[in-house]
Amino acid sequence: MTTSSIEIAGQQVPAIGSPEGLTLTTDRYLSLSDLSEFPAQVRVIAGSLHLHNSSLRSLPSPFTIEGDLDIYSCPDLVLPDHLWVTGDLMLTNSEVRADTLPAGLVVGGSLFIGDCQFRALPPDLRVGRSIVAKDSKLEVLPDALTLPGSLDISGTTISRLPAQLDVGSALVAAHCPIEELPAHAKVGESLDIRGTRITRLPDELALRGDLFLSDTGIASLPENLHLSSLDITNTPITHLPESTRVQGSLWANGTQIKRLPAGLVRFDTLALNGSAIEELPENLHVQLDLYLADSAIRQLPARIDVGGTVYLGGTSVPRTCLPKNSRTGKPLDINWDWRPA
Repeated sequence: MTTSSIEIAGQQVPAIGSPEGLTLTTDRYLSLSDLSEFPAQVRVIAGSLHLHNSSLRSLPSPFTIEGDLDIYSCPDLVLPDHLWVTGDLMLTNSEVRADTLPAGLVVGGSLFIGDCQFRALPPDLRVGRSIVAKDSKLEVLPDALTLPGSLDISGTTISRLPAQLDVGSALVAAHCPIEELPAHAKVGESLDIRGTRITRLPDELALRGDLFLSDTGIASLPENLHLSSLDITNTPITHLPESTRVQGSLWANGTQIKRLPAGLVRFDTLALNGSAIEELPENLHVQLDLYLADSAIRQLPARIDVGGTVYLGGTSVPRTCLPKNSRTGKPLDINWDWRPA
């Protein structure tokens, strides 16, 4: 190997030569702008690369970035086949006009897709952590997709999820025209399908985080859900299974739920505005606010602890003989005026 340097976009960059090509050695980050041509003999960048505001059309193939690749405002760039990025590949503001990602693309970290024209992901794509494609132009996902991290396709026109889908962290598919979840889909932590056409959840759904279902046609929940937070606002759900556990917040505004399971007594926030709720469990503890405005509630439980405000606008709860905070012994902070718009 020989050590020298090469000039790129007016910069002298240290380079190591080998039979396979040049390796550029950087101080961890190489930033290049106003670049129209990339040296074809370069095969590796030992560090991160930021390409911005250039008319660059191509990169060498194969090409390895031993760090992050951040592309900003390079509309004419076509990514090469057999591109390997050991860190994150950030295309959120790339403005790339090409409509396909390259074959043989490997991303060791996360892939961020945004302001570009990509319609589909290549079937041989390998991503080591997450794919974030919120509000992108993606239309199609591969038939099989495994991610240790998260998949965020919210706001896209994707209408079908892969039959073989395994997401280690969160699946975020809010406001997509998706109609069903694959029967054997695996989601490790959180699921967000707000505003989709999905009407049923898999019976074996197992989550460790949040479940967001608002504005869907889902009418029932599987048994034994143990969640951080649950949002079922404006769904046709009429009851929660007794086995349901929620450690954080529950939003059930506009639902026909009349009562909560006996085991659900501790929340961060509890929101039941405009719901059919008729009674709340004894020993209810809400760390922040309790929203009951325009609901069917007629009285509060004798033992109740609310750290914030209780919103009772539009309810028939009498203003006399109200229970005091069971923890502090002080009167509850009640707002009789606020109602949801």
